[in-house]
Amino acid sequence: MAGGPVPTFREDMSLPELWQARVGLTPEREAYRYFDAALGAWVSHSWVDMAARVLRWRRALSSEAVGSGARIGVLLPNGVEHVCADQAELSLGLTPVPLHVVDNAENLVYILADSGTSILLVDSLDRGGPSRCIRRASRS
Repeated sequence: MAGGPVPTFREDMSLPELWQARVGLTPEREAYRYFDAALGAWVSHSWVDMAARVLRWRRALSSEAVGSGARIGVLLPNGVEHVCADQAELSLGLTPVPLHVVDNAENLVYILADSGTSILLVDSLDRGGPSRCIRRASRS
């Protein structure tokens, strides 16, 4: 580490507090690595890069008119953006509602309606099931 203060980790820290402390520990070090099949290569993200991604999600979610505790559906593939969206939601006092991208539309509609989800985050509006799900959920 480059001589900065060492963050203190306590048992009573929230997940957003733990996230920030971890980012501060080694900001330039690798936080996540995954294989991108489209690129045919491994892709790495540092802790500071991940924190910037979380901040972008925080800003986007903050611009929506939802209050603390609002349920936010997350229909994103497992990966970096899902992690960052989840961290942003938690840091704003929102409640993530994780959904599986391979689930069928009927299950997604049920979960969204039953959970009282206010916003649904998706990676693509071209996704057949989720787009049907968004239309059907809005009718109920």
